Amino acid sequence: METTKTVWAEKIIVIEDLMTIQDVARITQFKVCTIRKFVLKDTIPYIKVGGGLRFRPSEIAAWINGSAKGGNSAGSPSGQAGMGADDDGHK
Repeated sequence: METTKTVWAEKIIVIEDLMTIQDVARITQFKVCTIRKFVLKDTIPYIKVGGGLRFRPSEIAAWINGSAKGGNSAGSPSGQAGMGADDDGHK
């Protein structure tokens, strides 16, 4: 008689404290309006919670470092994480 084994894969869920748009602006040194432009252009990773924007710290860190998928890193057209002037010419 043949026996079978059932293997259960555990799913690991990481819970992070979410950041607000103001938090992201402070960390990246971009203005809040610039972060909103990145959201509209879908170049920054975000989630909507109750109608508001929230950001996962790990995804923002990856975005800054240029390893996030699905858009240009830090809003730079070249895809390089640039922390210089924003698209309004402000720093």
